[in-house]
Amino acid sequence: PKEHKGPKVEGEVVSVTGTRLEVWTKDGPVSVTLSPETSVERGDAGEKASKDDLKPGQHVTVVGHKLASGGIAASSVHLLGDHEDGGNEHDHAGQK
Repeated sequence: PKEHKGPKVEGEVVSVTGTRLEVWTKDGPVSVTLSPETSVERGDAGEKASKDDLKPGQHVTVVGHKLASGGIAASSVHLLGDHEDGGNEHDHAGQK
């Protein structure tokens, strides 16, 4: 994979609004701004994806540069996997 420069955040997409993603990271929510130049990839092979593929619940890694607001201007977003196919059942096991 190509080397990306700048801060990197990893987390779960909470919301997608136009050119803005809200990503929940281990340090709390991070606002990510997408631009026409932001590349979106998925999977280990870095298969090309589009901004339309970004949905709440997905696990992503975002690389870009930090904004004065504390958010990140994304140069690339990598989809680490879709959790829509019931991948979260194990989180709820035994919680009664």
